[in-house]
Amino acid sequence: MATLFAVVTLSRVPLVLLSPVQAMAVPLAVEAIHGGRVAALGSLQRRGALLFTAAAALLGAGGFLLGPWAVQIFAGPSYQADPWLVALALGASAFMAGALLQAAVFIALERHIHVVTTWASAVAATVLVLVGAPGGREQVGLAAFVTASLVAYLVSGVLLRVALRRRSQTAAPRP
Repeated sequence: MATLFAVVTLSRVPLVLLSPVQAMAVPLAVEAIHGGRVAALGSLQRRGALLFTAAAALLGAGGFLLGPWAVQIFAGPSYQADPWLVALALGASAFMAGALLQAAVFIALERHIHVVTTWASAVAATVLVLVGAPGGREQVGLAAFVTASLVAYLVSGVLLRVALRRRSQTAAPRP
């Protein structure tokens, strides 16, 4: 389990790098909403889906090729991470980044319950995997980690699409 913990910790580095973007997401979304450009947020969400999928593929490939080496540099030579472990954890982080950015737009839309629903769904899915998935602790832990990221991204994506559609039907630009 120590290796999984090291991999998960290392796989969160892309999320730290995303922090400046996330800090700008709420003000930009608020400006778009109040400017009557809700449709632009929907378009951005669609492009984001492609971006996060591509990022997951690139991070996964990089994790597979360089991940075991990076884990040894980060955690020490006794940590022998399977390339697939690092690849899946890093790929999942790209989708978690998408969920975090979509959650920021929920704040701008004042749809706080959608943030709670997103994370509650991810936690529930994680618990189901931890309790019911077969395999060793490391494999089940990784499966739960990946599941949480994917569920958070998918639930937030669906909720955001619905919220933006409803908002665009009722929104008028503020002066």
